[in-house]
Amino acid sequence: MAILGIEASNIGSGGGITHLREILKCANPTQYGFEKVILWASDQLLEQIQNKSWLEKRQHPYLNRSIFHRTIWQKFVFPKEAKEVCDVLFLPAGNNIDFYPYVSICQNLLPFDAIERARYGFSLMRIRLKLLQQIQKACYARAKGMIFLSQHSLNLTEQLIPNISNKSIIIPHAADSEMFRPNAEDNQPKQKLKILYVSTIDVYKHQDTVAKAVLELINEGYSLELTLVGGKYPASYNKLLATLNVFRGWENHVHILTQVSFNELPTIYAQADIFVLASTCETFGIILLEAMCSGLPILCAYNPTLEETLEDNGLYFNALDHTSLKTQLIKLINNPTLRHELSLNSIRRSKEYTWQKSSEMTFEFISKTLNS
Repeated sequence: MAILGIEASNIGSGGGITHLREILKCANPTQYGFEKVILWASDQLLEQIQNKSWLEKRQHPYLNRSIFHRTIWQKFVFPKEAKEVCDVLFLPAGNNIDFYPYVSICQNLLPFDAIERARYGFSLMRIRLKLLQQIQKACYARAKGMIFLSQHSLNLTEQLIPNISNKSIIIPHAADSEMFRPNAEDNQPKQKLKILYVSTIDVYKHQDTVAKAVLELINEGYSLELTLVGGKYPASYNKLLATLNVFRGWENHVHILTQVSFNELPTIYAQADIFVLASTCETFGIILLEAMCSGLPILCAYNPTLEETLEDNGLYFNALDHTSLKTQLIKLINNPTLRHELSLNSIRRSKEYTWQKSSEMTFEFISKTLNS
């Protein structure tokens, strides 16, 4: 029986925590030859991980401090400790650790997408993404096994790391179908349709396109309301405000919620009638899957990753063209039957993604990689 180590020092929020929490909650490592799993992470993350008889949680003071301290720990403290107790490592954050063998996972496609990086112009963010590309490129190239969340993520990465597909597997994420479920009153007549977009306000998320399309339709007489949920990248938030300020009285129709906890999201989804996702760069799109589990009819940007998940169970638009979104919105607004049909399709498709399946595939792949 082997011992698996998980180095999660740089996972602090969002989908990374959800992924790690859920695959460990569903896991049965002994089935795949692991007598113990040792998890190194911050106190904040360890508190969110369910205790298991086979799971040992380890921490270090540096893991609760700055990225500088975490980097020192990764380079000089952790490798020695891991080599003493682990047979294989799982690196969900893509850190370049002095250990072998290890399996890593690509959870951030932005560093590998030159077109999307360019949207940041000449900025510290663009420099940071380029540096992150070099770190993760080195990590992925050295890895004995690689996990990707979508075929598109693998294809894009392979342009920089030739033949990486030879040691890779695609294991999609999932959403909690018990937490995110359809609104039982969704078939009631609507006087005003509520449109929802959940995602960080960022340059590749194109909230300004969505706001412009919705506000133009409101000015044309449609009864609509738009809610934007998520944190904010300052430059993109300012661009969004500039778009909104063109429309007099936009505050009566657009609600921006930048401080929302994960536990509040199911209620927010349940109150919506239509979900819009205008992102042009996604590794998987767990937010899309949450909306699908919630039974919302979906308007989705043309994006290879998102199309893998949604397939033909929604309507698509060009995220750079607000008139494209307007056309599809009008189609949904004027056709309740279509909204209901897409809602049912979303629910059906979402059931194909489960954390149980993701967990089983992950531990099986790590085991096979170790023993190959």
